[in-house]
Amino acid sequence: SKPVEARNVFAHIRLATVGCMNCCNCHPFIQKDNNNRTWTLVHNGTIFSYPPLDKYKRYQSGVTDSERVLLHIVDEINKAEEDHKLTADERFNIIEAIVSKLAKNNKLNLMIYDGSVMYIHTNCQGGIHYLKTERGYLFSTKSLNCDKRWKHLPINTLYAIEDGQLKRTGKRHENSYHLTDENLRQILKSVPIELQESILRNFK
Repeated sequence: SKPVEARNVFAHIRLATVGCMNCCNCHPFIQKDNNNRTWTLVHNGTIFSYPPLDKYKRYQSGVTDSERVLLHIVDEINKAEEDHKLTADERFNIIEAIVSKLAKNNKLNLMIYDGSVMYIHTNCQGGIHYLKTERGYLFSTKSLNCDKRWKHLPINTLYAIEDGQLKRTGKRHENSYHLTDENLRQILKSVPIELQESILRNFK
């Protein structure tokens, strides 16, 4: 009844597998870099282990692994821009390198926006669906309607969308995610008992 009109829109309904349910843990996460770009991130997944993220626990507003991913990305962009402002291709290459490493043994369905370019990645089969329309792209964890044009986003590849068009496609990495019993135990250990049943349903 109240359409949202914008060039880029993120919407996220959070199933809290890491961190309690409060505003500081809600997506999207937003962070400015040193060149005043505003970065936005939504993440459907779990980082089970990635030591370079640990230092951000002291600085983040909430407690989620997703927020730490964004802080890490912006930190790496800032380091790379100490000498010169990065081109769109250079930013893509940095994000691609980070995402490829992060994807190993972790579930990484990501959508990131740097103020001009949207980056999309999944390492789970069927983790993200997309629909190409005359006005641009729609991306979603699941198809949003019965339109048969919805397709699975190919996994283990970073994509860059700008002005509604696919501008860059990265190299395919090998770090696919497969849920293990240990991963599931780790997830269940971090959530309240009353939410564990819904978590189990989601992962079946």
